[in-house]
Amino acid sequence: MPNIYRLIDPKGLDPLPTFAMWDNTGGGIYDSYGGHVADYSISGNSEFTNNGNIVSSISGQASTSSRTTGWPSYTCANQAEGNWTINPPGMGGFGTGYRREDRVQLVWPDYGTVIGNSGIRQRISIHANGNVISVYARGSLLPYESLTTNTSTYRNIIGEPGTNCRGMISYNDRTRTLAYMVSDNSLNYRVHVWRHPQVSLNELSYKTGQLYKFLTEAKSATNGASYYYNDFAFSSSGASSYTESMHHIRIVMGDNGTLGLIRFTPNTQTIHRYAVLNPAGTAITGTVTAVSDNTVTTSYGIEQGGYYGMRSNITWDNLWVAAYAPYYYYGSGFASHFVYTPDPSKGYKFLNSNTSTGCQIVPVQEGQFLFRQSDNTDSGTGVSVSSIDPTGAFVNGRNANGAAISNGETLVASSAANSYDVFNTSTAYVPLIPMGSWYGGGR
Repeated sequence: MPNIYRLIDPKGLDPLPTFAMWDNTGGGIYDSYGGHVADYSISGNSEFTNNGNIVSSISGQASTSSRTTGWPSYTCANQAEGNWTINPPGMGGFGTGYRREDRVQLVWPDYGTVIGNSGIRQRISIHANGNVISVYARGSLLPYESLTTNTSTYRNIIGEPGTNCRGMISYNDRTRTLAYMVSDNSLNYRVHVWRHPQVSLNELSYKTGQLYKFLTEAKSATNGASYYYNDFAFSSSGASSYTESMHHIRIVMGDNGTLGLIRFTPNTQTIHRYAVLNPAGTAITGTVTAVSDNTVTTSYGIEQGGYYGMRSNITWDNLWVAAYAPYYYYGSGFASHFVYTPDPSKGYKFLNSNTSTGCQIVPVQEGQFLFRQSDNTDSGTGVSVSSIDPTGAFVNGRNANGAAISNGETLVASSAANSYDVFNTSTAYVPLIPMGSWYGGGR
């Protein structure tokens, strides 16, 4: 059971998540229960922001134009590693807490999912682009290790349908399993799966060579490690028309050997599917099975640039991956799926069809998310948030409104509440910010 780690080493658990708000100058930092932890402010020094191609203002809404005023509150500007622009200091205070967006867009779109033990925050970010697999410190722009893997040393390349990949990678540290998916332009896929019970990639003390050892010993079946691959077709409406839907799928390597697949097809839909992989390595064509669908309207993905497309986040207990994309244009609304990591055939969907403002989620407590539609906070309105609780739905079979809910159905967010005040007294579309550090989160 995931929570066994509390009994083995309760002091080894990470704090519960913290989150922040950004109101053009700074904001507050809060713990998982809404308690105020600290305040922060960030320098607006133009020498840094100009060089970093930074758009930090939220005085406008998410636009039908590409990245512009309001960018930090775009739906695709947040992910498990943090916000693309705003990086508040974990203990609060004053600093130059911006990320260089011109560098971030070269790396962060190609991060996959990392699934750890309950209460252990991801130590690494796993990255895949084309044939290159890399391990980074979580959210870093500099890899520990990068390997070009299209040789028989690492994987079986004979008969591969293609070598396209943008972040289609998932590492499950509970089972020490790495899944990496490549594709052609006709919705044919091969997923490579390496298991190594002796090597963890999700370590604070990661050492160069661990990825090499993990892959090569699995490929050669030494030291208890193993490797296999499966080929399959994964077709859905309109998916062959976009780089996003063909090559930028979020994947979730489940504890039970099931692979979760979450696709964003611009102008069409977001979908959650799953495939049961066969460790014997034989093809599984036709076994990709539906869980849930969301309809989106005019929208754009990674084919418009690295700034856009689907993102993901994960709960503190590592049991729920949230994968989400804009409902409308570049960053408005929220079309999402919540995938249960022990068994990715289980999950729920959620849709916010706003066409003018971005939306965000941040993990809180052990297995929940806070959700915000970034409306204007001027005139004393403040910042209102609501709760999305996949854990409660899964355990009790009930939504926030008391109605029954089954697998694949729509989660209901709690009524918007917890109106937080912000420093800014002018028009501002304030977003929630996932913190790089959960200092002060408590348990």
